[in-house]
Amino acid sequence: LEDKKVETMDAGATVSSNSYQKCCSYNWINVTEEFFKATEELELGELLHDDMFGLFEAMSAIEMMDPKMDAGMMCNRGSKKVLNFDQALKAGKLKIKDLSAEEQIGIIDATLACLVTWLEGHSLAQTVFTNLYLQKPHLVEDKIIRAFSIHLLKMLEVIRDFVNKAGVFEEEDFQPVMYGYKLANEIPIGKATTMMKEVEDELQKKVKITRSKPGEEQPTEVQIQHEDAVALCSRIKFCRLFYQALMTFQKKKCQAVEECDKVDAYLHNVSTNLDNHFPHLACFGTWVLYHILKIMIQYVLSGFELELYSSHEYTYIFWYLYEFLYGWMVSALSRANSYLSEQECKAEQMSQKGRNSKRNKKKKRIQPHKREIILTQALQNLCGGYYKAVCGFSLDGKLKRPCVEFDNERVRYEHRFAPFNSIITPPPVPYSQFKDVAEMLQFHSTPTDLYMDACKCFHHARLNLETLAEPNEEMLNLLKVAKTNFIVMKLLHSGHKEGSKDPPEFDFSVHKNFPTLKVI
Repeated sequence: LEDKKVETMDAGATVSSNSYQKCCSYNWINVTEEFFKATEELELGELLHDDMFGLFEAMSAIEMMDPKMDAGMMCNRGSKKVLNFDQALKAGKLKIKDLSAEEQIGIIDATLACLVTWLEGHSLAQTVFTNLYLQKPHLVEDKIIRAFSIHLLKMLEVIRDFVNKAGVFEEEDFQPVMYGYKLANEIPIGKATTMMKEVEDELQKKVKITRSKPGEEQPTEVQIQHEDAVALCSRIKFCRLFYQALMTFQKKKCQAVEECDKVDAYLHNVSTNLDNHFPHLACFGTWVLYHILKIMIQYVLSGFELELYSSHEYTYIFWYLYEFLYGWMVSALSRANSYLSEQECKAEQMSQKGRNSKRNKKKKRIQPHKREIILTQALQNLCGGYYKAVCGFSLDGKLKRPCVEFDNERVRYEHRFAPFNSIITPPPVPYSQFKDVAEMLQFHSTPTDLYMDACKCFHHARLNLETLAEPNEEMLNLLKVAKTNFIVMKLLHSGHKEGSKDPPEFDFSVHKNFPTLKVI
């Protein structure tokens, strides 16, 4: 074997038989029995960590010890040299000018595919930055690739900025590390967009020139040029519009909201100087509060869709929705109705002032938010029913809780509602307040009492939903959930499954946020 050479199929390089023996001529020993015997000494949940086998190797191995499926194997870490922009250009492996339309389309498509892969959680170094043109886009002489490369770098910066500001990702969800790459910060946003627009205009002209006229048959070569121009133009236009759409979300101030605030203050000052001045209606503040509450409620409910909550967490999740968020929402909508009614009354008084005509019949006051108020009250009652039901399950021993040694309810509570700490109105509710209410409820109630309270809440939710005219599909699903849960709670209150410790089932098949309760 000493004189033999082994050719590797992928690189075409040769390695000596010594390296072949080193890779393939091990004296394997069967340690299966010893391995399983050694694992008996490990406690439940205990893991053995070796320096040669870390988390990266474990996650990268689809099938252990298979060179094709295990990225951690030594034979996969070859000596292939990775070239940068300058090295690839010097070696003649990178074209910076005279690229064909097929090559331009291929580069753009491959780069956009890498962009999507990065958004799915992979590293930039292994995805987007494998495009060498992004290292030094100014040296690229091809106008289309240069404009696209600069534009893509600006796009990366905007996307990373959005995700970082939101702060709702973990390491496995998104990797914002740029590995020292410069994202064309020296180029203004307007110039980058102008470069793309110029390229797009040139391609549009080419599309028009190569377009065949009605009844005229173009040569095959011209048809191919037309198709390539259309393909390139559509890609350039998409990238430009996508970047501009992202930039509209990056505006630090919304001009309309700022002007609305000023107009509200101006009208307030004018109204106070009138003879019959109106009290300040605070309409703008109520509008802001309404939308803040909608976002907060959507944030909490999205945890059910994403399956983030464990069943033992439902207690404080539904309590927060029932006692605070939906309560504040009903209050805000009722206040808005009150403001509108008061405004209408004042306007009617002013229009009737000085008239000798007979008083008209009393008009029916408008209540534009009545339907939404009833729906919000129904959702509030639903959450109240879930809160009381889960408390009853917990007292009855039907709800499994994690081991105290590995669980801290305060930490989980504060983590779930941490984004609300930056909001002044409504103020965040501390864990101590929830704990006081929960302990008082448990000390002064029995499971049967709580089941009865839950039954009443679901009944009120059903009545609210039945009063809504022309209900949509979601309202009908909520009504179905309320009726089913009402029956389940009534059965539990009557002693059904008494003494059983089987946990209840929360079925989200009817509605994505509000489950149907099932007692097995």
